[in-house]
Amino acid sequence: MRLQSCPSECRVSRDFHNNPFDEGTNVKLGLFRDYVREWLPVWLSRSVPGVPITIADFFAGPGSDCKGNPGSPLITLEEVRKSALLIEQRRAQVRLLLNEAAKGKAATLRRTMNSQNVPSQLCEYEVTSLDFEKAFDKVCPNLRNGPTLLILDQQGMKALSPSSCPCYQGRLECRWSMDPRSLHRCSPSRALVSP
Repeated sequence: MRLQSCPSECRVSRDFHNNPFDEGTNVKLGLFRDYVREWLPVWLSRSVPGVPITIADFFAGPGSDCKGNPGSPLITLEEVRKSALLIEQRRAQVRLLLNEAAKGKAATLRRTMNSQNVPSQLCEYEVTSLDFEKAFDKVCPNLRNGPTLLILDQQGMKALSPSSCPCYQGRLECRWSMDPRSLHRCSPSRALVSP
């Protein structure tokens, strides 16, 4: 899915999203797409009406790079659309919680998501512009209310610890970071902060 309304040329910028995604980012987004593609049908096949399946992206960005190449929010939406038949058959409830702390990027993401014409029976989405800690605090109490995929970048992994979320204690077995410099897997008994 490419956004047609995005500029065809990008300016060189320090802002990550004002540049075309580089090869490393495209590889990470490909891995992310593959993960969501496999994760979502597993939970949809086990879904119970009234129990939401939540995907929370805490560092969603504007939704794409400057050339319209999809970022994690649009990739997630593409995979949800590919699962539309299973969502309908299981009467599943899918929620996308998309957060971007930068207000301008959050506004762009909100417009982008609104332009996708997402049917409410397919999924519900919410775009917020909160600091990571506030966004995580908003999602944390709902972790017990059904399957939840938490999407964190390396900044989120640095901020997350067992003490940052009381419901974390002993309930989440693994955390992954997609940044190869901090890729690790840990259990609740080990620290979550990358070295």
